[in-house]
Amino acid sequence: MKKIVLVFVLIAVVAAVWFASTKNFFRKEAVAPIKIGILFKGSNFKQVADGFMQGFSENLPKDRSVEYIVKNEPGSDQKDYDDSAQAFIDSKVDLILAIGFEPVTAAKKVTAVNKIPVILELGVNPATQGIVADFLKPGGNITGISWQVEELTGKRLEFLRLIDPSVKRITIFKRKGSKIMDLPLKYLASLKEEFALTITVREFEELADLQREVLATTATNTDAIFYASDPFVQRNSPLLIKRAIEQKIPVMFHDDFITKQGATASYGANFPAAGKQGARQATKILFDNKLPGELPIEVVSKVDFAINLATAKAIGLSIPDEVVSLAQIVIKE
Repeated sequence: MKKIVLVFVLIAVVAAVWFASTKNFFRKEAVAPIKIGILFKGSNFKQVADGFMQGFSENLPKDRSVEYIVKNEPGSDQKDYDDSAQAFIDSKVDLILAIGFEPVTAAKKVTAVNKIPVILELGVNPATQGIVADFLKPGGNITGISWQVEELTGKRLEFLRLIDPSVKRITIFKRKGSKIMDLPLKYLASLKEEFALTITVREFEELADLQREVLATTATNTDAIFYASDPFVQRNSPLLIKRAIEQKIPVMFHDDFITKQGATASYGANFPAAGKQGARQATKILFDNKLPGELPIEVVSKVDFAINLATAKAIGLSIPDEVVSLAQIVIKE
């Protein structure tokens, strides 16, 4: 009898030891959160970041969590963006979302060795700017979404002429040495004869130069101010808007956020939708084991025409109802 009891005790002890040593097999271990660094500059690009975070979180597997490190870089030198992107590397992020030209340039630089995946969100063509090898097969560790600011230049001009058919002379501001505007200026040059346009490109180096060139723009030498893909000009859009209203001329941008700030109209990417589109690419990389360089650069899926009727009224411009009906976004006051 004692032998039987001892056997049961021994079995119980062995079972307890086995259970203690293998209980983690039956228990799901906590998985470290996905860590994503997001770099951009300006309130308008925050819309892209917000769209990305919403889209990524909505498609996050139930057993995973995500930690976002968001940096709205206030600096103006490329080094500022490089330092912010390097901070993501130091924080051991799993992926970087870079929004805008300087952040994308920084992300490409700091991931050159470690090959951390990068999702770009960019207005200019990343292939023509040397950021990726090819639109359909980017190669390397970068893919993302193109807003097609350059490619939509002609369409943007068409919408400008819809809101004001009298426009014949347009003024564009360009930072000296910038290659970003080469393609949109080429598009515009091809349309000069068709629309009998006169295009004035006012070049500048620093903010003070831009301010001087803006003040030199009057209703006597231009019919409209037209944005053509220069990030520095975009960040200083209030200067252009203020002058356009003073001179009672329309100003055309690519971003409805700027239209809400007082530009007459815009035609371009819907930024929250572009962010969600980038999030879908991120989930393919992080959860479906897709290589960034094998995912094509996608063209933004949603493009909006926006009109600010309050600004139109302020400059004495009457926009026909049939043109207003074409707009996805109408600001009335």
